[in-house]
Amino acid sequence: ATSVDHVIPRSRGGQHAWDNVVAACRRCNHVKADRHLPELGWRLRHQPAPPTGLAWRIIGTGHRDPRWLPYLQPFGADDVMARIDGVSA
Repeated sequence: ATSVDHVIPRSRGGQHAWDNVVAACRRCNHVKADRHLPELGWRLRHQPAPPTGLAWRIIGTGHRDPRWLPYLQPFGADDVMARIDGVSA
């Protein structure tokens, strides 16, 4: 996937939140545009959800730059990093 798509388009009241974003190729994202999935006869394969601690480890870069922390904290980065490091938060 090369882009992030809002399941419920922001132009139609959808939020920019983990439970409303999915990975999509640019072509599909362009075709969907600001429409709801049922309007196209499409459906999700999986319901979007916030990443779990394990997902953070899988998608992580292996490099933790402390400058990133303010941007990741709203998504539970402190808790996840504490579990990874074996340190209580």
